[in-house]
Amino acid sequence: MRNLMILFSLIFLMSCDGKQVEKVDDAFGLVNEQVIYAAFSADSQSVLLYTQSKNLELWDLSSRTKRMQLEFSQIGEVARAFLLTHQKTKIVVGGEQRLSFWSVETGQLEQYFTLSGADPLARIASIAMSPNDEYLSVGMTDGSIVLISFKDKSQRLFKPHSSEVAYLIWDADSRRVMSAGFDGVVSTWLFSDATVLSEFHVEKRVTTLAATKTLDTAFVSDALHDQRYFDVRSGHIKTTLSYPERFRWFREGLLLEERPYIVTTSSKSKLSIWSKETGKELGSWFINASGGEALVLDIIEEKPGTIITVSSDGIIERWQVDALVQE
Repeated sequence: MRNLMILFSLIFLMSCDGKQVEKVDDAFGLVNEQVIYAAFSADSQSVLLYTQSKNLELWDLSSRTKRMQLEFSQIGEVARAFLLTHQKTKIVVGGEQRLSFWSVETGQLEQYFTLSGADPLARIASIAMSPNDEYLSVGMTDGSIVLISFKDKSQRLFKPHSSEVAYLIWDADSRRVMSAGFDGVVSTWLFSDATVLSEFHVEKRVTTLAATKTLDTAFVSDALHDQRYFDVRSGHIKTTLSYPERFRWFREGLLLEERPYIVTTSSKSKLSIWSKETGKELGSWFINASGGEALVLDIIEEKPGTIITVSSDGIIERWQVDALVQE
């Protein structure tokens, strides 16, 4: 019944001139409890949900079925970061300092590593797998990054930040990585030898980072008022977001590959579309909530012009971006 209510609900979008635009909401719910963290697969067709019960669930979105569940008793600690490999054969889970690899086919633990940063007390903060599934970057709370190569079975330590590494993004060629942390630094570097290629700075800690697949351009937002769309190599600021409020806080961001738009999510349930050229807000709307106010936990572009969101209510929603833009 819950899914039917969501599926046939209507969303009303308010344009800048006050006109109300009606749009049928394509949405469905997956779980009946709150979701704490969520992460889409690279191909956008699966999602990992970490529930209030501290269970990690893998869902297939096309069939809307649960493929796998890891109980808290199996993981053995609170999951701080997790991902599904690009080939969808393994789930990688980061705890305090332990990184575990679980087989999707068998549901069994295959291997694990115990990691440490430059500070022995540092904990895992973020993880990112290369598109070829041969390399893994693990951001730590002390600003260091553990570089793991499955290809040559090596492990190295690199410290491009002075505080927690909150974001890690790989390029499509599995060569370069972009990282950002609480120190306000966005760093782009080579995985092979940790050579830093460029740096971009914002005033406060980074709360949102998004980039194109080539890592040529990126969008960064800090915890105060810096929201910049910039050229990664030169550091040239292409656009600064403009709005009437003194500041806005963004939880997630997305650069659309074949559209001139930036998509952001607020600290709670609001999404906005911005022009890459002018920084002007072109439209905004709210996600569905089964009760009270839900949070947007992750966002991804499924195909050109179509984005998917997952909420803290475990609701999946698809949006046609062009229909949401109100110029």
